[in-house]
Amino acid sequence: MISFTKWTTVEVVLQIPPAFPVCTYNLTPIEQLQPRVDYKEYFTDVLGVVSVISHVSSVRTRGRQAEVIKRTVTISNARDTGPTVDVVLWGERATAFPAEQVHRDSGSSPQIIIFVGTLVRSYADNVSLSGGSSCKWYINAPVPEVNALRSSAESNHRPVIWDQGKMAAESTVVAVPEHKKLKDI
Repeated sequence: MISFTKWTTVEVVLQIPPAFPVCTYNLTPIEQLQPRVDYKEYFTDVLGVVSVISHVSSVRTRGRQAEVIKRTVTISNARDTGPTVDVVLWGERATAFPAEQVHRDSGSSPQIIIFVGTLVRSYADNVSLSGGSSCKWYINAPVPEVNALRSSAESNHRPVIWDQGKMAAESTVVAVPEHKKLKDI
């Protein structure tokens, strides 16, 4: 996250230096997400092997009058051995996520993603990450952390699962009573 103050200056750079990083992140291990619940001052970046992807669904969340689109991507530190966390992508981020490609590519190798710009949430005592408009992802990025996780995940690799259960549960819309005046009834 970038913080601007009255002393911040911004300069346009037209020639990008060759050593400019492809992606920037500050990874937080999945095991250390709990203390960051509802911490909104800085975004949280995580790395994980994709194990489950839900289809895009529409839900009506508490406090909203309109439906919103979401997709859930479950990641872990290492397939079947480490803790998992759900990354919930909202709105345009849910539809922009290349789920079909990740699912297809998972047939031949583990799909390792760095999610950046997420917020840590807790719902029903489960920690998850919320990915809104600030969220971005790097799939199989050529960085040391991804290469290290790939080495540990290849020995027990399995393709990504399409989670039909999450899709069915998430597509249930909470009924909101319609407000009418007595004369309209």
